Formats: sequence, structure tokens, C-alpha cells
Amino acid sequence: NVYCALNGTYTIGDISPQFKSFTQAATNLKFGGVLGNVIFNIQEGRYNENVVIDSIPNQQNFSINWQGATADSTKAVLAYTNKLNDAVFAVVQFNKAKNQTIKNITIQGKIASSGVNSDVFKSLIIFSNKNKNITITGNRLIDSSYNVNSNNVGLKFITNRNDELSSNIADVRSADSSILIAGNNFKQVNTSALEMIGLAGSTTSGYSGTFTVVHNLNNLQIRNNSFDPLLLSKSAININFADSVIIRGNNINGAVSVRGKDLMIVDKNNIYHEGL
Repeated sequence: NVYCALNGTYTIGDISPQFKSFTQAATNLKFGGVLGNVIFNIQEGRYNENVVIDSIPNQQNFSINWQGATADSTKAVLAYTNKLNDAVFAVVQFNKAKNQTIKNITIQGKIASSGVNSDVFKSLIIFSNKNKNITITGNRLIDSSYNVNSNNVGLKFITNRNDELSSNIADVRSADSSILIAGNNFKQVNTSALEMIGLAGSTTSGYSGTFTVVHNLNNLQIRNNSFDPLLLSKSAININFADSVIIRGNNINGAVSVRGKDLMIVDKNNIYHEGL
């Protein structure tokens, strides 16, 4: 295959597009690189796929915008149902990505059944292996997952992890920085969702069961979102071991937990929680 370096505005979907799918566009970015800022206008329709957004050759400081062709986030829908032995348990995975924006689309995920590797994180959006300057804004995020055996197994809407685990690691998370989650509508339609936003730094195992905390989640902003869980006892936001977090102006139905150091601001939110 021949992949061209991209520069400018391109269309995904619709009649005679430059790219038929998210995956086709992401693959071109990964192997062809960019020569300037890139905008993908995503046309109205349903895209049944999941996509991995990787590091991009020669990206430098150029930005990549994935945006609905209109401001109506219900028109372009990226949807995926996890299958047994899937390598990626997310609708969107950021893997060593930088300067990326997803805007004005619907992201919807579903777990087919309890047989789909229930011990693995399943997410609408997952960060892995050091991402920087990622913006998620103006989107509709929907959990339509279900599990026939347990109400405790389900999607985390947005989370982070690290695929490069070793035997002496307790919980190594992706060392992400400058993440902005703003103006999104988080909608839970099934009781299996665990957390709407669950992000954390790392904990490493030590002798005698002790743990060392690594604050490697930096500069996280969660602003002006709407969280609408089906069960108000569920967690809307759960942030652990972070450095510099701002949670401001959100409408939150559900629990909120924040632990970290240095700049920690939880301000001007409307929070309602029924308890466990």
C-alpha cells in the first residue's frame, strides 16, 4: 500500500469521500504522516468500527481534528460491539498520540456478553502509552453495554492504561498529559457501566505489600460536561494519583472522587449523588 502525507481538510464517509472509515484515515496517518494541520470532516452516518490513533511520523506540532461535519453530535455515530479475543477493548484508543481532537460525534460501545474477556478494561475511549494534548469536546458518549451475569462488569466511558505491563507492577497507567474533556454529554443507558471517567496515575508493587504511587497523569481538565448515569449510585468521575486537575462547571449526577497533588480544583459543579 502507498500512503500519502496529509495536509488540509478531508472527508470521511458519504458519497465519494477521501476516506471511507475512521480506520482507513487513521492508518494513512500512521504510515503516511502529515505535512501540516489535518481536519477530518465526518459525514452523517453510522460507522461500525473501532479505531486506534497512533503516533504520527513527522507530526511535530501539527494538529489532527476528527470532527462531525455539523455541530449536531447525533449525526455521525462511531459504534462498536466488543467481540471475543479483541485486541483493543475500546471504541477509540489513543496510543502514543499527540495534538488530537475528537469533536461533535457520538461514540457508542457495547459488550456483547459475559464471555467477552470480562477481566479486561472495556471503554469508549482509552489512553495507552503516553498521550499528550488530547481534546474530547462536544461529543455524545453512550454506554449500551450489558452483561448477563454481573452488574459489576461494564464499560468505563473514558479511562487510561498501559499495555506494557511487567510482573512486578501493580497498576501501571498510561503517563498522559494535557487532556481536556469538555462540553460532552455522558449518557448511561444500561446498569453495567462502572465509571464515566476513570483516570489514574500508577501504583507499583514493593516489598511486604507496600505500594509506590507515581503521579504520571498530569494537567487534566474536565469542564462543562453533563453526566447522566442510569444509576445515581454509580461513579461519574474517579481520578486517582493525578498532578494538576481542574473539574469545573459540570452537571454531575453520580459520585465524584479526586485524589492527587499540587493544583486540584473542583469548582462550580452541580453534583447530585444518591449513595450506594
